[in-house]
Amino acid sequence: MVFSVQLGWFPSSGMKDVRGDGGLVDRLHHMVLPLSVLVLAHVGVFARFLQENVKAEKHRYYVEVARANGVPERAIRKMILRNAIIPYINYVGVTIPSFFGGSIVVETLFGWSGLGQLLVKAVMVKDFPVLMGAILITGVVVVICLFVIDVLMICLNPRLRRGGIV
Repeated sequence: MVFSVQLGWFPSSGMKDVRGDGGLVDRLHHMVLPLSVLVLAHVGVFARFLQENVKAEKHRYYVEVARANGVPERAIRKMILRNAIIPYINYVGVTIPSFFGGSIVVETLFGWSGLGQLLVKAVMVKDFPVLMGAILITGVVVVICLFVIDVLMICLNPRLRRGGIV
């Protein structure tokens, strides 16, 4: 309301300007508010989760040993962040499906035509083949994202590479 109607900085709906050519800059300009809604809904939870992981890692035994051995504070912070980010990445991977649920609301609210709008219209007219196809595409994207998160976890956590139990 503030950025679109009162200040007039961003358009409130649509994917491109009716008067413009609909180029990349125009689409990015229309994308600011929908992406802000999707990201800001999760950013607080993600930040809090990472903060709690960093607090827990600061009190681990390896940090005390590193400080006692004279390891520079910058290197200790790097170790803490690397160990704290592993469960964080896993948490982000688990919340990926919620972005798809949020995209249905955001696409409807901002007048974007996408997979979310297609799902809503398919439900309204009881078009089951389209509905099943859209759900299949969403499921495939979620599985691919979770696979990428798992590969990233293997790259970051040496215990997983050795086949150890975490």
